Amino acid sequence: MYDFAIWKNILIALSPVILFYVIYSRYSVFYPNYSKQLQAFIAGIVAALFIIVIKPYILILLPFSNLWFSAFVKAALLEKGLVLLLLILVFKYYLDFTLLEASLSGILLGIGFSTCENIFYALSYGTNTMIIRIIFTVPLHMTTCGIAGYYLGESIYAGSRLYKYYYLTLALIIPVFFHGVFDYVLLHQNYYVYFASPLLLFVVIIQEIVLSRSRTVPGLVVLEALSISYEEWNVLNRQPKYDRWMQKSMGRKHTPRVNFFVWSPGGFQALMIIGFIVLSVLGSQFKADISGYFLLTGWEENLLLIIFPLSIAGTIVIVNAVNPEFFKYNELKIPIISNAVIDVDEDGIGDNHVTYDMSAVNIFLNTFEPLGVGNHYTIELEVPHLRSKTVRGVVVWEKHVIGHSPAGSLIRFENTNSKFVFFILFRYYVSRFVKGVIFNFHLPGFESIKRFFIHPVSTMRDEKIYNAGEQIYREGEESTQFYFLKKGIVEIFKSHENDTSISLNIITDGSIFGEMSVFGGKRRTHSARALTDCLIATSDRENLHILVKNNAEFTLRLFESLAIRITETENSLYNYIKDLDAQKRENMQLFHSLSMIMISTLLENRDIDPDLLQLSRLKSIIKAINDEIAAELVKILTCRHDRRKEVIESGLRHIYSLIEKGN
Repeated sequence: MYDFAIWKNILIALSPVILFYVIYSRYSVFYPNYSKQLQAFIAGIVAALFIIVIKPYILILLPFSNLWFSAFVKAALLEKGLVLLLLILVFKYYLDFTLLEASLSGILLGIGFSTCENIFYALSYGTNTMIIRIIFTVPLHMTTCGIAGYYLGESIYAGSRLYKYYYLTLALIIPVFFHGVFDYVLLHQNYYVYFASPLLLFVVIIQEIVLSRSRTVPGLVVLEALSISYEEWNVLNRQPKYDRWMQKSMGRKHTPRVNFFVWSPGGFQALMIIGFIVLSVLGSQFKADISGYFLLTGWEENLLLIIFPLSIAGTIVIVNAVNPEFFKYNELKIPIISNAVIDVDEDGIGDNHVTYDMSAVNIFLNTFEPLGVGNHYTIELEVPHLRSKTVRGVVVWEKHVIGHSPAGSLIRFENTNSKFVFFILFRYYVSRFVKGVIFNFHLPGFESIKRFFIHPVSTMRDEKIYNAGEQIYREGEESTQFYFLKKGIVEIFKSHENDTSISLNIITDGSIFGEMSVFGGKRRTHSARALTDCLIATSDRENLHILVKNNAEFTLRLFESLAIRITETENSLYNYIKDLDAQKRENMQLFHSLSMIMISTLLENRDIDPDLLQLSRLKSIIKAINDEIAAELVKILTCRHDRRKEVIESGLRHIYSLIEKGN
């Protein structure tokens, strides 16, 4: 009878281990190396045995009975610290190392740990105590060890010492926190344990997030072949996601949506979900009989018979629902557009570039032309509402292909110090996180957050190269787009008669143009052409309205630019009118000289009708001289001698008729 009770308890102890292994068995497709699985599983057993052996000595050395201390130090810190050491040892012998492999190895180590620990509970404690602990500690160890494996994998991936320590710290702190909270709940031995179920589901979600994200990261061998570090790959990988994020946040309809949750369970999973829901219902109906058999109290029977089956059903739903594609196309953190001035001289002058992604070791700049891989620069960072920082860096990667993201330059920092690291990791990252929470959860003031990422560079993504002399748009065309000049020089002009034009404005790098027509009317009132080879981004009327509505700084600069451009246009037109007036005065002097010559010539022709040569009438020609009259006078002076009398008389009559009409 005693042997039967022992084997019954062992079977109960192993059942959740088998159950959760089956739930996560779908990942065996990505982790077919069973020797590695076995190594991780054995490492978990070793860790559990070591904890069991040294636990009595720990209790002697640390006799404190405080629940917080017991949960977070005696249990969580001790167990997860040992797990981390064993994972480091296991990962040392992995070839072709991947983040997904690291996460799954952590899960299998957690399964091994749970197997050994549960058998120990089955042999050492009563049935009721054993059941309450084992049903929740199995998923707890699997998930926290999986999370530890993921961040430890990132630490191995990291190319800089700073991020190696950063990820290693996360690999310890995050699992210890969740494990500690979980044990603190269970150690209360009262209604607090009801919080174990939602906590379990939350940790399962985090575990699924890191598993899904790890599937998007290439293997360490691939990164080494590309000659880029993990930090640099992360920055480059985030750029297309930020582009999508900003387009989606601005309500652009053409941006496809990729959902975070996509639930499409197979037949077996659906049966498991239904089965556990049925078990929960049956447990609620027959809990008196079952709890009497296992000697359970009121909160224990509710936890075991109702809440736990529902938690398992929820876990199966979550494990199948997180969409790995989401992490290929989306980024959870909010991008904050900042300014980077490179090659700053003693007068504080340099080239301005936009960035919305930087870390403690590198920065990605939205440059429009190559900076030169291997070149060194001084960079001054100007983050909204944060003090600017100056740092030196070297260009390690760049690409400038129109229509392909990421397009820009990646710079690795060279002379960072503790103050700069603190600025990035604690002030810049915290600012992004807080603003991201406010915006994504639509907390009060979320609309004002848009100004941090709505910028001409982020809203205008459609680029085109215009060759020198090429027309960008023509006067009279429908005005549905405006333009952002990334590189080159553009002339704004008005067409004039005889294929001439009036230059109104000269547009240089970093300026918007063509927006006056978009605001003011449906047709262009002027034309634009490229004076040099130009790189120009275009966007539609809707984006201009979005920029004006959500970015007060841009709106102010736009109005200032419009005021300057209107003044320049007025000056151009005024100078053109002055030139026309000067030319007209010069022409009038020529006309008067021409008319005086003509009158002198005509007075010598005695055979002309005297009535046409009256002095008063000839003087009226001088007063009314214009282009048409001047043309008639030229005909008279240049006519053939044999038709002179006829041409002079008909010409004078025509001139007098023009003068009369003018009066």
